[in-house]
Amino acid sequence: MRTITTHHVHEGDRQPVITALGEVGTGGAEQEYEIIYPGKDGLDEIEHLVFVSLDHPGITNEALLAIVIDRLEGFQAVPFACTENAAALDHARICLGELQARTRHRMMRGVEGKAEA
Repeated sequence: MRTITTHHVHEGDRQPVITALGEVGTGGAEQEYEIIYPGKDGLDEIEHLVFVSLDHPGITNEALLAIVIDRLEGFQAVPFACTENAAALDHARICLGELQARTRHRMMRGVEGKAEA
């Protein structure tokens, strides 16, 4: 198990605690995460996030990025628009595009959905 803190802005902020649970897939990436949201009343909410793999269904990186893009587009459509959100939106779109290109290349090679390079 490994705790992830890259989403923290400063020490002590009340961000969710993200733990990689040590289930590494054939592609070398972590497959399962636990997210604990600290509750104001002392009760924590726990969410289990499973990524898609050859063995079981789950969420994809692309689906998570689509959610982030949708949220950033919403922020940019109201008075919360700012240059930081615009830059984050651009980068998220680029990231999603690169992952989609990777999938298309894997499909063309006939290795998409297989434990092959």
